[in-house]
Amino acid sequence: MAASSQNRLSLFSLSAPVIGWMIGAGIISLPITFAIATGPFGAITWCVAAGVMYLLARVFQVLAERKPDLDSGGYAYARAGGLSGLSVGLRHSTITRRLAAKSH
Repeated sequence: MAASSQNRLSLFSLSAPVIGWMIGAGIISLPITFAIATGPFGAITWCVAAGVMYLLARVFQVLAERKPDLDSGGYAYARAGGLSGLSVGLRHSTITRRLAAKSH
């Protein structure tokens, strides 16, 4: 019995789950790789990173409450100017400088 064209899956439909599984496997193996590389200080670093991410989420919550008309994320806050634009700009410049320093 030949398969009809209606029952066939596209290459994208077959590739998407495989790519998702590979990314998922990397995310699952990341903590153990990090723990082996950093030793006992890894747990402290992990907690500090979690705290920073929580604070970043709170910043965006406050910005969303103060400027509900802006809905394009950090770019919209930067374009709006004021302290919200300044905070987004400082965050991005800090991240960029740290990544550049690590690459050298």
